[in-house]
Amino acid sequence: MIRQDMTHFQRTKGMILDMRMWRLRIRVEEMQVAESTGCEKKSVTWSWPCFNTQGCNNQCINWEHAIHGACHMDWTGPACYCYFC
Repeated sequence: MIRQDMTHFQRTKGMILDMRMWRLRIRVEEMQVAESTGCEKKSVTWSWPCFNTQGCNNQCINWEHAIHGACHMDWTGPACYCYFC
């Protein structure tokens, strides 16, 4: 019985990892589409890790004159991105 539970745990862990990889892949593809259109730029006024999307949005609109902003993961960690189109 214990052996079956471990196998189930390992399968569940593998499925969760697969789902995380797909979500990461989708985010990367979304970033590539936005970057290819020139709409998205990393904020030049937000200088810390971005955990507050509403704060990022306000800063992008008020300080960088963007349409909106949001926190997204990039290679450095969570960052504030501003959208201009």
